[in-house]
Amino acid sequence: MLRSRPLTRAAAACLVVVVLPVLGPLACGGGDNGGDGGPTEPNPSTLAPAAAAYLDTALLFTQEVFYYGGRVNWTATRAKAFQTAAGAQTFAATYPAIREMIASLNDPHSFFYEPSESLGNREDPATAFYRPAAYSVAPRVGYVWVPTFGGKSQEGRADSIQMAVAKADSTPNLCGWIIDLRGNPGGFWPSMLAGLSPLVTPGRVGGFVERDTVWRYFYEVQPGVAGLSVPPQSGQPRRTIEYLRLPRVYELRNKGLPVAILQGDITASAGEIIVMAFKEPNRAVRTFGKPTYGVTSQPYTWPMSDKASVQVTAALMFDRQLRDYAGGAIPPDEIVTGPRIRDNYVPGSASDAVITAATNWLNAQPSCANAPRADAETPAARLQPGGIWRSTAPLPGALPRAAWPEKWTPWTAAGSAATLN
Repeated sequence: MLRSRPLTRAAAACLVVVVLPVLGPLACGGGDNGGDGGPTEPNPSTLAPAAAAYLDTALLFTQEVFYYGGRVNWTATRAKAFQTAAGAQTFAATYPAIREMIASLNDPHSFFYEPSESLGNREDPATAFYRPAAYSVAPRVGYVWVPTFGGKSQEGRADSIQMAVAKADSTPNLCGWIIDLRGNPGGFWPSMLAGLSPLVTPGRVGGFVERDTVWRYFYEVQPGVAGLSVPPQSGQPRRTIEYLRLPRVYELRNKGLPVAILQGDITASAGEIIVMAFKEPNRAVRTFGKPTYGVTSQPYTWPMSDKASVQVTAALMFDRQLRDYAGGAIPPDEIVTGPRIRDNYVPGSASDAVITAATNWLNAQPSCANAPRADAETPAARLQPGGIWRSTAPLPGALPRAAWPEKWTPWTAAGSAATLN
């Protein structure tokens, strides 16, 4: 059934997830899932009123948006949470109960993050594995390493990725691209897609559909811009809410070159959005490696009053061709076993079987097979820094009331993302 409660928005994220507006109420009364008779009232004799309200907010948000809420007995879940939090006098004292409640959902894309773990309150490690980089892994092939991002400067990270693209574009006689997402378990997707926008065909690059609704959203990318396309409301046309706009946009020297996407078992969430953004029927794109981690679901995040955050799976994603993956893994076009990708992996390794397979495919494409060859290169000697890496911008605040959704048009699997309203 369609939810009739007012919907609100806020922005938040964490290391391994997608950052998106959140849909959910601060309070919503009973529930329409789980077959229960409504939430159990907090017992003021065992919890401080502020702690009880804090725990209640986390429970109500989770009950409202969880995509698989119909499989949860919310009465029992609430009772267990308040039992675990018995005697809590502070917000922090309720953390174990919230964490236990989220774990009971048995969902790989739902988490509770303490303040120090939430986006805007901490930084990613300042090591090579966590920084965008550009290499030339073979003559005429540009390689871009796009890692996770959960730090503070969304614009800085987007600019770093864009500068890495520009560095790789300087490869002599460039004839193809490799985008390596094997070290990307997610993060702030607008930074990633805005940074990669020189390589992304502009437009709607995928989206998501919520539980029990016909509402739909589209991730939208334009040169230097990433946002969310939302349906018409109040007689107004569909509009795009911008999340990030770069002050300068790099333009490729040669557009339309083939692209090889490298994916693996830790490519997740925002990393999977990028994979889906390149799923075009009329473009030379091929994926290599292993199936992705398998969280092609959209989490909504509620920022708590002390800067902790509750993240709950609330929708299923679909790719550029409107195909969904049931919230699970995206298989590669070509399965290739390569090295174990962890934080000691050196991007662009000449001995990497996945890079070799991607390079072989690119070299067989007309743009490479028919192009003049540059002098032989030594991959290790072609290491180029991936632009800048800074983290100074504050986390954007909640969207204004004028940007809240009101009325939506039906979802349909017919047509294409480019033509749907």
